[in-house]
Amino acid sequence: MRADLFTNKFAPNQFYGAALANGNYENAFTINKFGANPVAATGDDLWDNGTALLYGTTAEAIEVISDDVNDIVGTAGTGATEITVQGLDANYDRQTVSGIALNGTTAVAISSTWIRVFRAWVTAAGSSGANEGTLTIRVASAGATRALISPLKNQSLMAAYTIPKDYTGFLQRWRCKAAKNVGAAIEVTHSLRFRPLGEVFQVKQQEEIASIGVWTDTKFDLPLVIPAKADVKMTLDVVSAVAVVSGSFDLLCVRTATT
Repeated sequence: MRADLFTNKFAPNQFYGAALANGNYENAFTINKFGANPVAATGDDLWDNGTALLYGTTAEAIEVISDDVNDIVGTAGTGATEITVQGLDANYDRQTVSGIALNGTTAVAISSTWIRVFRAWVTAAGSSGANEGTLTIRVASAGATRALISPLKNQSLMAAYTIPKDYTGFLQRWRCKAAKNVGAAIEVTHSLRFRPLGEVFQVKQQEEIASIGVWTDTKFDLPLVIPAKADVKMTLDVVSAVAVVSGSFDLLCVRTATT
């Protein structure tokens, strides 16, 4: 039986952070969301599609497709053969669908409907050990992209999340770094943004990167509080030259209501 976060029944020597990360509490969980933009430009969000994130307004049917025929289940598949997708259902409850068998360049429907998709990863592959093409998770019938897995990554890279229903998010840390080929200097202004349900994205923190390969890294003694169903993302407000930008944030989500 898992312990209640508010009446901790673990022995005094139990490492609290590890217990949270391991899912030992029935009413709390941790999330590390990490992303990268390989061709970062002003106005992009921090994910591997290299654009601004697009959000659905209602729950959607979704599908997955590769641009490489080798990402297919069966003996012919040298690339990725199965993936798992994670997000929120129509009620903003957490949802994970596993064992999604790929069919190369033919789209495969993913069960259920989704108000948010914020993570996907390869769980099985052929001889190459990785997805050989770009795996795109999109709205059914070739609609808008909701997530993707870049070639050979086996994991989506999305510095974005949405707080589930009945939970409150506590953002504890965020960090970002930029890199580029030798040449002109680079300056990156990036922001951490929240969007409560029914509102617009609001800047909650902003940092500047003026040197290649240097991290900005902010830890909060008093975490930033994020309400249920709010979207969280990292945005690149100013990028002075094409660069690779990566970053992440850490969240503790605690059940604060039951509906």
